[in-house]
Amino acid sequence: MMENVHLLEEPIERFQLSNEFRDMCGQNMFKSLSDIVKFNVTELLGKPGFGMRILRELIHVLEENQLEDHLKD
Repeated sequence: MMENVHLLEEPIERFQLSNEFRDMCGQNMFKSLSDIVKFNVTELLGKPGFGMRILRELIHVLEENQLEDHLKD
């Protein structure tokens, strides 16, 4: 898992994400996954444009890259 941690710093554009996810990132000035996972799930759900569909997409991309342990409850 540790070898994938650098992916958290990669620009959001590097990942296959929906336009809705990208719009949410723009609204919240998230440039990388590390900008997102520094918040817990409750905090994220309070962010503009961040809903359950975006949460599922985030979990999916984290799991695809073996980074799911970085998402805080």
